[in-house]
Amino acid sequence: MEKIKKLVARQRIEYAVFWIVAIGLAIGFELDFLPDGMYAGDVRMEYFLETAGILLAISLIPLSLKLFSMALVKRIRKYPLLKAIKLYERWSEFRLLMLAVAVLVNLTVYYLTLNNIGGLCALMGLTASFFCWPGMKRVMIELDITEA
Repeated sequence: MEKIKKLVARQRIEYAVFWIVAIGLAIGFELDFLPDGMYAGDVRMEYFLETAGILLAISLIPLSLKLFSMALVKRIRKYPLLKAIKLYERWSEFRLLMLAVAVLVNLTVYYLTLNNIGGLCALMGLTASFFCWPGMKRVMIELDITEA
């Protein structure tokens, strides 16, 4: 039970860092620490960046959620508890990393092109991250642990 509490605490820190980095990037662009609007008006570059952002969002967001659930069912639950906890942590980090890539790239696209498409894709990734919030009850359910 102590290992699960440590796992949840670590995952909550990682989740908070994910949000802090995303908000920090937005603040950096808003306060002109990072250059915004570099490609506003450049039709070809806007098209390329927006297409890349959309493709990242529509591939990484569902993949991150589905891949984790498939790994949970097919791999993680088959191992003894200590190994399952380590695998659960690794796959949770991988899921959050995929969401972070989609969010950060699309936030950057939004600010570089000053077009709403990147912002909407970033919001989709941030919304999907709500499904990744770690908690004791959630971890215990996902690992099929009954309270003893």
